[in-house]
Amino acid sequence: MLEVCPGQESDQSWIEEALIREWDDPMIERAGEFIDARTLPAIVAWIDGRRVGLATLLHLPGATEIMTINSFEKGMSIGTEMLAWIERNAADRGSTKIVVFTSNDNIDALRFYQRRGFRLEKVWRDSITEARKVKTTIPLKGHYGIPCCDEIELTKNLPIRV
Repeated sequence: MLEVCPGQESDQSWIEEALIREWDDPMIERAGEFIDARTLPAIVAWIDGRRVGLATLLHLPGATEIMTINSFEKGMSIGTEMLAWIERNAADRGSTKIVVFTSNDNIDALRFYQRRGFRLEKVWRDSITEARKVKTTIPLKGHYGIPCCDEIELTKNLPIRV
């Protein structure tokens, strides 16, 4: 059975290892700035005592931003369940929307978020090209051989709670 819960102190070394494995570095670029995802609140997905998903969150005034999200086993609705948990938690915290950034080449992420109610908000033109000057491990070409140069900001409005 899949369980999603806040990351604990005992998860910290695993979180750092996962960020390095999945993102090459815990410093995550978005919209022209770098944020250390190790310092952010994390959620961990578990199945049968195994960690199978990780997300890190940035709480902003009125919004919750998904800084990173990864499912380590495909086809088990791990990403969907983590996203549902994030939405419930964000609404409980008073957030009115969820924000996420992805690279222009990440067609799979764009499909995932849009199928779950996210809308395109803004294109951060050449933000990845600029970030590559600092974080040289960012590839020139990404998924499906698409040049990786822009970020796409997506948002999902949350129901207003009274």
